[in-house]
Amino acid sequence: MERAKRLARVIISEIELYNKQLVERGIKEGNFYELLEKELQEGRKLYEERVPEHIRNKYNFLDETIKQFIEKKKKEMGLM
Repeated sequence: MERAKRLARVIISEIELYNKQLVERGIKEGNFYELLEKELQEGRKLYEERVPEHIRNKYNFLDETIKQFIEKKKKEMGLM
């Protein structure tokens, strides 16, 4: 399970690293998922390839990590 959590954090960190302006714009405008749809789909595919199905069915670490990331960024940007 720790590997799944770590992978989820790595995926969202890489999305931010390579798409910083889109991430900030998506959070400001409230359309994060739409603006980064392709990147999120690629991240989800990687997550599904590397995390066993029984873990994915029990825990949704990727979605939870994305939600936590958005909330953290909102606070950092003074939007909360």
